Amino acid sequence: MINDGIYIGNDHDTKLFVFSHVSYDKDITFTKVVDGEIKYAIYITENTGNFASIHASGKGIRRDKLFLNTCFDYVFNVLRIKKLISAVHSKNKLSMRFAELCGGVPVYRSESGDEFFTFYELTKSNCRFL
Repeated sequence: MINDGIYIGNDHDTKLFVFSHVSYDKDITFTKVVDGEIKYAIYITENTGNFASIHASGKGIRRDKLFLNTCFDYVFNVLRIKKLISAVHSKNKLSMRFAELCGGVPVYRSESGDEFFTFYELTKSNCRFL
């Protein structure tokens, strides 16, 4: 059962939490909790104040506009992070679509044989959930 963290939003049955780890908002987990169970999460790591890495997981996260708006509002308007960077493996088509759905722009591609990583950059101005 999830019962601690900072409450930052509500969509009737579901509470949204942010857990801050390590030092001042360096690593943050936004978690969607329904009936005490984690449904999906967004994890922000390596926050320098200007840049941070973003990782997302969980089925249904793409359809939860309130959750995504709450997360990105906190990241861009409260923490004032300027850019989120996501490295997505070539075989992970769902993550590539999710990065693009959020407004991520491909900025770099790292290739090794027939596999590659695409690096996406998300800023406040191109984020589709603000």
